[in-house]
Amino acid sequence: MKKMVIPVQNEEEETRRTGELDKEVKISLFFLLVSIFLWFMAYNGITTAFSRYAIAVWDMDAGQVAPSLMLATIAAIITYIPFGFLGTKIGRRKAILLGICLVSATDLLGIIPTAFSALVYLSFAIMGVGWAFINANSLPMIVEMSHVSDVGKYTGMYYTASMAAHIVTPILSGFLMEVLGFGALFPYALLFSILSFLTMILVRHGDYS
Repeated sequence: MKKMVIPVQNEEEETRRTGELDKEVKISLFFLLVSIFLWFMAYNGITTAFSRYAIAVWDMDAGQVAPSLMLATIAAIITYIPFGFLGTKIGRRKAILLGICLVSATDLLGIIPTAFSALVYLSFAIMGVGWAFINANSLPMIVEMSHVSDVGKYTGMYYTASMAAHIVTPILSGFLMEVLGFGALFPYALLFSILSFLTMILVRHGDYS
């Protein structure tokens, strides 16, 4: 009776897919999770406080505020799928860095207007496109770094980082606006966007290309 022989290559592959992460991969995972936290701090800081900011600073009414946020959401929804494919072409890391630049541009444009104008709609459309670049490629990077048996655990890390920002940023941005005035909102978001760009540069793994 012949014994079944399992190829060594398959055993090594299984070990790679279920073993401990390499030190370098762990470092990349750490900086990616930090980046996720930071860009959610920036993005959610804007989306949660923009209505109050727009009414107080730009003298906008509710009918003008809602379309701005809606435009960002629509732009993101339209571009999620194509930017996911684009991320596999140019690299997920590059796609995310480009997305952070676009969101940062929105934060910068938000500082300029002293009253409502078409620039507001343009800046939020840019933010939606940048947000699609980021979100369509960040979770796949987490999955790419994880082992097959631990995908759920690393996905949980992604949502822990993002939800932590959901909790912290309304409190922190609200406090700063109380102390420094509503004008602190967009510089606040810009700061966290820039920080997320710097930490994302340090991510060296999880890229498809």
